[in-house]
Amino acid sequence: MLSYAGRAARGRGDFPAVSLYHFGRRRSPGNRARRSSNAKMEAGVVSELLGIARFKFHEGKAEEYKRLSAQAMEIVRTKDSGTLQMDIYLNDDESECMVIERYRDSAALIEHAENLGDLFEAILATVSVVHGEVLGEVSAELRAKLADGPVQLFTPYQSM
Repeated sequence: MLSYAGRAARGRGDFPAVSLYHFGRRRSPGNRARRSSNAKMEAGVVSELLGIARFKFHEGKAEEYKRLSAQAMEIVRTKDSGTLQMDIYLNDDESECMVIERYRDSAALIEHAENLGDLFEAILATVSVVHGEVLGEVSAELRAKLADGPVQLFTPYQSM
């Protein structure tokens, strides 16, 4: 979950930074695929977004977070049309977690936040946000929703 400002998307600066993605092991693309990807990025066609969040659990709240994140995962599976990946990782002592998510595009990330709605507030009540980032070319609408919130935006520089 990306750590949004603690609420579902309701307006400027209120966009939750809660869910995020996993870097699964895939075969490396051949040179043609790399060239095609670079050409798309240079042409401004890159639209897939990556979200990364790190949370530290409040004392005694790890189990509550797990329960709520299971609910979130079910909502994502059944309602989101553009969330491509959502993975949650726990450290060894289960005091922190990382959430990695991939979205088809900005509209998919906005839909994701709307679908999770008030569940974001409950989840964020169990954690302190260590960091949250969205990586990729975001729409003006998403940029406005994330403005003044805790999520930092990163745009593509190089890719292969």
